[in-house]
Amino acid sequence: MTEKIAETIQKFNCFSLLEGGKDKNRWKALEDKVTFLPVQYQWEFIDYQKLYFRERVSELYDLRMVITSGNHDVGIWSLFLIKENGIWKINTCGLEIFEPRFDMAFQMGTKTKRKFYKNCLSLLKEIAIIYNISCLRFSDTPIANDIEVWHRFLMENNGTICKVTHQALYDTLLSADEAKQKMHKSILQRIKDGYQYYDYEIISSKDTNIDERMRKFREFHIKVSGRETRGIDTWKIQAEGIRKNRDFAIFQYDKETREMDGASLFTVTHSCCYYSVSAYNRDKFDRPIGHMAQDVAISNLRTLGVRWYIVGDRYYPANASDEKNLHISEYKEAFSTNIFPKFYIDMDLNLNN
Repeated sequence: MTEKIAETIQKFNCFSLLEGGKDKNRWKALEDKVTFLPVQYQWEFIDYQKLYFRERVSELYDLRMVITSGNHDVGIWSLFLIKENGIWKINTCGLEIFEPRFDMAFQMGTKTKRKFYKNCLSLLKEIAIIYNISCLRFSDTPIANDIEVWHRFLMENNGTICKVTHQALYDTLLSADEAKQKMHKSILQRIKDGYQYYDYEIISSKDTNIDERMRKFREFHIKVSGRETRGIDTWKIQAEGIRKNRDFAIFQYDKETREMDGASLFTVTHSCCYYSVSAYNRDKFDRPIGHMAQDVAISNLRTLGVRWYIVGDRYYPANASDEKNLHISEYKEAFSTNIFPKFYIDMDLNLNN
């Protein structure tokens, strides 16, 4: 961490920069207390993203911090400062800048929340000046009601919506029958077919040998990929995510050969689930391995009491990069019960003026 960043953050009385150890406990204590917790705010997922991007960028600083009010920790904010191809960017886990999350028990009205947002934006601008960042990019998907204040605040402070995309989600509060009414019939049949081919097991925090399970996952991933795509430490962090959180993996075995044909990992908070990693036997792509895995995951999310399963981005002909990407997103919509808009908001800082 550079001294300039630390000094800049210390100027604000409401931010506490974290460095692991006891600081991790402060963050983890707030994870289940916020209204809506994206996976990009789960401590272990941030650790994973940090390692993943450090293998791909020239410099990365982890700026995750606790937001304080007096002597109380009232919120958390997930930020990276990344240098890629000679250009510095501020973001959340390699994506855009996400809204800070606040403790539900801290009775915060709109006026108070705006004061915190003002400090957040002032901090971003000061860091941007140091690293010559001319534009900040935010994103906002209105799944949780309290995001609305953040969205309006950005727009009132010279934010501009530069594009709108869509996200496909599955709502587990719907009964299985209600959800089926919203899903495509072809998907439902493919799910049914998957159970004809495969048995499965779920690896969760209850498992007594998580490290060995994830070693098996990694070896299978390398086998089907034909190469190792990332460092072994990222797999260790994902194992820790299963051990410490609601994360889980699903292994699928061919009923006849008993060989593993599928492995998938799901990152989970109290609010939502993200389909993180998957590996499937490429010789059996005609089989609905992935369809079945997602159905098993959704059933498990109902058991865990987690409402939203984030299926993925839904692209349309005008914004899909190619036909393949369009077809994949059509499949994601077919598996979802809801489509939400995702707003990308740019804020030009006019550093040259």
